[in-house]
Amino acid sequence: MNSRLRMQVYRLTHQLHWISAAVCFAALALFTITGITLNHASSIGAEPVVTTRSAQLPASLMPTLGTDVTEEGVPVPVGEWVDTEFAIDAAAASAESS
Repeated sequence: MNSRLRMQVYRLTHQLHWISAAVCFAALALFTITGITLNHASSIGAEPVVTTRSAQLPASLMPTLGTDVTEEGVPVPVGEWVDTEFAIDAAAASAESS
């Protein structure tokens, strides 16, 4: 192997080495940040936003409610009424009744 080719290989490996080291450092820094935020979640202030709304279901929709509303989900007519009344996609939410 002549000296010119050897120098080109050396430069290439040197460049690949520092590039891979930079990528590993970035990954390690991100991993460190996520570890700190997960382990110190109580130190990071956050307030949940809870919105409570109530309404009376129309009498015409009462028969559509079954006994297993929480297991079966929201019936389609009730979901449509909730969507028009509160602008909530009831198909994506879980049902809770009282």
